[in-house]
Amino acid sequence: MSRRATLLLAALALSGCAEPADPADTVTEPDTVATDPEPEVVIEGADEILGEWVITEQPGAAPEDLYFVTLGRDGSYVVRNESGMTEHASFRLDGEQMIAVTDSAGTYQYAYEVDGDLLTLTVPGTEALIVMERRSANF
Repeated sequence: MSRRATLLLAALALSGCAEPADPADTVTEPDTVATDPEPEVVIEGADEILGEWVITEQPGAAPEDLYFVTLGRDGSYVVRNESGMTEHASFRLDGEQMIAVTDSAGTYQYAYEVDGDLLTLTVPGTEALIVMERRSANF
């Protein structure tokens, strides 16, 4: 064991032997319950698409890396790759079975369809698909 580690362990052992502080010297804070602030936007009516998804197909072919998409009740649309690189966007409902995703490059509209554990986003008027599978233990 290194000298530094030995000194650290000795200091920890000695601190356990110290006399406890006088309770009169201790300042106590009133008990508070931490709560998360309410989100500014709450997406209603889209429960079937909320949660974590894995992109299995995108326009042209399957992605080379795994991409994880999280759609949050607060309207967040977060894409993370296997390396941990994350991109943030937002989404909103934009009509019957339609969502609009907005990122720094602009807003994109998609028709969506849920079939079991598959979510398919389609660019209206095209055959361009993004297929996602609900994230499970397999990913």
